[in-house]
Amino acid sequence: MPGGRQLDETQTAAAQALAGNAHLMVIEGPAGAGKTSTLAVARDLLAARDRRMVVVTPTLKAA
Repeated sequence: MPGGRQLDETQTAAAQALAGNAHLMVIEGPAGAGKTSTLAVARDLLAARDRRMVVVTPTLKAA
């Protein structure tokens, strides 16, 4: 994965889906589940294609 990050199978699938053609995706999970790492990999995958993503959180802070 980009940046040398190690993701599990579910996180890899989520990162690939985020970097795909979906217009909206929701990523949620408990602290330590790997949300930030998954988003970082998705960001890197998108950047490699000159694309970007926008992240919003309902709590006004990153988990």
